[in-house]
Amino acid sequence: MMALFFVPLYLQARGGSATSAGLVILFAPIGICFSSVGSGYVMKKTGRYVGLGIFAVSLQVAHVIILTTTNDTTPKWQLMLSFLLLGSGYGAMLTITLLACLAAVDHSQQAVITAATYGFRSVGGTVGITIASTVYQNVLKTQLWDRFGGLPDAAAEIPRIRDDLDELKHLPEGWDVGAVISVFMEAFRSVWLTMLGLVLLGLVCVSLMKQHTLHTTLSRDERS
Repeated sequence: MMALFFVPLYLQARGGSATSAGLVILFAPIGICFSSVGSGYVMKKTGRYVGLGIFAVSLQVAHVIILTTTNDTTPKWQLMLSFLLLGSGYGAMLTITLLACLAAVDHSQQAVITAATYGFRSVGGTVGITIASTVYQNVLKTQLWDRFGGLPDAAAEIPRIRDDLDELKHLPEGWDVGAVISVFMEAFRSVWLTMLGLVLLGLVCVSLMKQHTLHTTLSRDERS
């Protein structure tokens, strides 16, 4: 969720349009479609999910590592690849975590655990965006004041820059647009590093999952 929210902003800060940003993140749902089905098929054939879960989150780690190397000249194909990895990892984890939770509880608790799983996903997405927004705005505000706070119109211009990326196209005289964009790149890099810390935490959590039997029927017959 952090990537889907901030990468389009990053692309627009570089001068791209919202449409071109949408074409980049389109690769995430493509990855989700294939990996959701594919992970289910693998679990059906093998009856195991812990190793598959670790692999899925590792794809998300790879996505964030690619983001940490980006700057204002990074080619779009690199971002498209990273979103394909992100979607593949996320789509697989949607299936893996749900089935792992269902396998860990009695059949009578399946409705409750399904609701809890989706509830925690929603809360996690909200918390993630909140954390990223806090990091982004604090870094952006501090860096802008440090570099441009001495200009006469800084008190009025800095809030406008933080609130509207289109302001980058209408900077007052004396403001170096390249320097302002470099501040945005620093702020986005701080977000990517925050994402990296969170996804590594997720990798640790997934590796601690216990392997339970994946039953083939609602009556929980053992796998043949």
